[in-house]
Amino acid sequence: MRLYYLFDDISAVQHITKYLHRNRVRDCRIHVLSGDEAGLYKHHIHSASPIQTREIVRFGEEGGIIGLVIGAFVAVTLVYSLDFMRAMPAVAFTVLTLIIAAHGAWIGGMAGLATMNRRLKKFLPAVNEGRHLVMIDLPRSRSRAIADLIQQQFHQLPREESRTAVLPFTS
Repeated sequence: MRLYYLFDDISAVQHITKYLHRNRVRDCRIHVLSGDEAGLYKHHIHSASPIQTREIVRFGEEGGIIGLVIGAFVAVTLVYSLDFMRAMPAVAFTVLTLIIAAHGAWIGGMAGLATMNRRLKKFLPAVNEGRHLVMIDLPRSRSRAIADLIQQQFHQLPREESRTAVLPFTS
């Protein structure tokens, strides 16, 4: 489960990250999207990586699935139309399908790198105005407890909650 919070200044972000550390939330589960990357670095706050801010994973999965389908079709066509591949049809089919699927995943990932994460688009105006988006990835069993602690300590409710699993072909 991913929880999204918006904070106005970098000191509040630093305060909440320290608070999360005290409550056994590791740095690898805290991602901050900010226009002030230098400020995040100065305060030793981990900024969000392209994996969190771009559609690399989702588009890569979609490209891999599409490549798998196309690869299977091309492999069937080539294996049964070319004489030298008929000697080992299963191996040839598998290798061709996997090569084309991997190529589809790579192309999808590259397209995803150029595309902003659809869940973050609604927060971009606030980030561009100087606010900081804190994303916290937690197991579902801990997300409610941490959200309650943040509400008690910082008087903030999550702006949004979402699954951290990336499902292809969902909008």
